[in-house]
Amino acid sequence: MNDDPYGTMTPAASILPLPAAIALLLAFFLLGILYAMCESAVGTASESRVKRDAESGSRRAKKFLAYLDANESFASPLQFGMMLMGFFSIGVSVIGFAPVLDNALIAAGLYPALAAPAAVVLCTLLCAALFLLLADFTPKKFVAHKSARNTRYSYKLIRLIRVLSALMRPFMKLCDFISDGIMRLFGNDPKALDETVTEEEILHMVGEGEELGVIEETERDMITNILDFNDTTVSEVMTHRTDICAVSESATIEDVTSVAAEEGFSRLPVYREDIDAIAGICYAKDFLPYVGKPVPSFIHLRDMLRPAYFIPESKKCSQLFREFQERRIQIAVVVDEYGGTAGLITLEDLIESILGNIQDEYDNEAEEIFRVSENEFTVDGTTSIDEISDLTGVELPEGDYDTIPSVQVKNLDITVLSVEDQRLSRLLIVRGEPAEEDYDEAYIEEEP
Repeated sequence: MNDDPYGTMTPAASILPLPAAIALLLAFFLLGILYAMCESAVGTASESRVKRDAESGSRRAKKFLAYLDANESFASPLQFGMMLMGFFSIGVSVIGFAPVLDNALIAAGLYPALAAPAAVVLCTLLCAALFLLLADFTPKKFVAHKSARNTRYSYKLIRLIRVLSALMRPFMKLCDFISDGIMRLFGNDPKALDETVTEEEILHMVGEGEELGVIEETERDMITNILDFNDTTVSEVMTHRTDICAVSESATIEDVTSVAAEEGFSRLPVYREDIDAIAGICYAKDFLPYVGKPVPSFIHLRDMLRPAYFIPESKKCSQLFREFQERRIQIAVVVDEYGGTAGLITLEDLIESILGNIQDEYDNEAEEIFRVSENEFTVDGTTSIDEISDLTGVELPEGDYDTIPSVQVKNLDITVLSVEDQRLSRLLIVRGEPAEEDYDEAYIEEEP
């Protein structure tokens, strides 16, 4: 009878001699450290700074920039190499050290059926923890600290970066080939994975560029406006019906030329009974032959009208811009849901929605927003809620209103400076110091 309660078991023998296992483990740890350092050098480098250094003539910066441009995929060779070294380290620890630990656990009295898996788990966890600490986190922090103090420190590693990346490219190509085949099995096109930049990523890069001083505030606003152009409706940038300069269909040629000269407009809408019945558009250049000359009695304004182009309020600015190009026109009448005239929009309005206000020799209007002092501003009555919010730093909740006269805002004192045609044309906004409990959210209520 066998007196051994656990049964007879031959001590586990290691496939890999212990000295060889130690040597391989140290080698993989060392390679992991090098890959981590190189990955941190690439990841913490500011591309804009690298470009400036390259343009100034730094050879290392040029090589570093060339590497960044050639390795923009989501899986870099350096990341791949560090992960591979981690897997190899765990594999060596299991093959070389697990049998030794297995025998030690059996000798300590652990049931043999549990000793082997326990040894494998312990070796895996211990090796993974040591690799993350010694070959990942620590070298990355070291390089990040060095790069923060001296950006050019990353350039010193460029030769090592290129060598280590070259070692991993065959493995990456093999993995790409296998993953592409798997994707095709599921009916997906691997070519569709070509890197695309989202709008959010562009805005993030623009914000970083502004913080670094590479992009100015006006340039940031222009880029933001371009990205918003596809989502902006014509109702947001049009001239409101109350501000339209138009002439009656019964007006004489002399009346039209007088209005065009006085207002400085090259195109004027012409209406029948009222502004909701637009008959067409008259072009000032069509009346040049009659300037300073008597107009024949048989020539009437309605005979010189161009067709008006009517569009809904919901049309996108980007779509209208293409239509202006296709139709070779520069003005359109915006109609509301009931068919009435909501406003007028021109090619200049679309361009100003991107570039900002464009003043020409005929524009005598005051600035839409003028800063009087740190907390005082004068604004046009049509200034949008979003612009007021950006100007004052007071977050205004969304609601059924578009302009500042429509609301009353806590911590903002709004005073009417001037009224034109029963409409608030100029306002004074004074920003007060909010109480402590008001910092979390602004209080807002609509006027009755």
